[in-house]
Amino acid sequence: AFFSSSCTKDSFVKEVPYPAQNSAKLVVVSYISPDDEQLKVNVSWSRPAYGPGVGKMNMDAQIKDAIVIISDDAGSFKQILWNDKIGQYVLEKNQFPIHTGKIYYLKVSAHGKSVSAKTSIPEAIKGAKFEFVETIARKDHQDGRAIRNEYLYRFSAPWDGLVDGGYYGCYPILDIKTNTYAGD
Repeated sequence: AFFSSSCTKDSFVKEVPYPAQNSAKLVVVSYISPDDEQLKVNVSWSRPAYGPGVGKMNMDAQIKDAIVIISDDAGSFKQILWNDKIGQYVLEKNQFPIHTGKIYYLKVSAHGKSVSAKTSIPEAIKGAKFEFVETIARKDHQDGRAIRNEYLYRFSAPWDGLVDGGYYGCYPILDIKTNTYAGD
């Protein structure tokens, strides 16, 4: 019988430290719409993507002393102030109305860092049609029972109803109306 054992050292395995994450970045989240009663902006610091601290919420990440300014393409502007009750920067609609077809700018500065964004509010599509086409019954392969219905709709808009250079989103909403009976 021949038995042999040996010890080896893998010289190719080396522990590499995580790259330095020198500083947190500003994170700004805001949505604007002509329908909203308030314009809200959330400002915070980024969290590490790897290494120590990943997955842990940093309660100090929220920034309450930033300078948040919204402006439009006509040169009007308004500072959005921190609201302790809501926990965000808030501006009432009547102080800076948002209109379709306009361009808006948001600038946020805090602790020597700043970010800015630009957006436009699309106008409504004129002459759009949303029509029901057909119901498609999906059947169970074994006993032929209907297991679900799928509905086919068509959305169309005339070219002259679209604004040049506009950005459009289509968000379908299923509204099911059923008759219910309390009993006979």
